[in-house]
Amino acid sequence: MDPDHVPSHQQTANSVPADYEAWRKARWDEIAGPNGKAKVVANGRVTGRDAHVIPGVPGQWRITAAGALTMSAAADDVTVNGEAVNGTGEVPSGSTLEFSGGRVGFAGGAGGFYGVVVRRQEW
Repeated sequence: MDPDHVPSHQQTANSVPADYEAWRKARWDEIAGPNGKAKVVANGRVTGRDAHVIPGVPGQWRITAAGALTMSAAADDVTVNGEAVNGTGEVPSGSTLEFSGGRVGFAGGAGGFYGVVVRRQEW
């Protein structure tokens, strides 16, 4: 047996392969990092022309006849790409959203099928 070779069943935390450590860090960031899934407080899917209410998210969300996402909200409840929504406004795919209470989010999709994800940053 090679004295410099440690069988994998005898590896310790100090000898974990670097590629595993890189994967583990990336996975941790994906879950608990600055934009991690653990910070998601609300999400919803918006399809069709009927008004949708996403639990925990202000406003009503709809799809226009042309397939665009819109939302209706009172002033100061929501901003879309830095602009306050007061009434009804279009929410282009890839938009950044800000909500009262320090919540942020994004909207994405196309052709009448959209998703909205909201996170609480300070967690």
